[in-house]
Amino acid sequence: MGLPLPRWIPRYLGNLGVAVSQLGNALRGGSPNETGSSAIGRAVGEHGVGPVIARVLDSGLDKLEPGHAEKTAALERELLEKGEHRPETVKDRPGD
Repeated sequence: MGLPLPRWIPRYLGNLGVAVSQLGNALRGGSPNETGSSAIGRAVGEHGVGPVIARVLDSGLDKLEPGHAEKTAALERELLEKGEHRPETVKDRPGD
């Protein structure tokens, strides 16, 4: 029986998780605005099967939250359609 966590800690840790996921996606050459989960969901969804690594990671994410990568990719598409998200990669920017 320990002390209760301050209310802001779970949100802080969640935001930190998103930031780490975006960093990982940017390091692999993807959009710095997209999480790894979204990139995996797109790879599996667009190609039906997707690259082996995407399928393995998707399987792991499914154990944490069933359908996580697919849900995240759908949310990213929705934000893109609304114009609230910029999916470009560094190499897609003008002047590169």
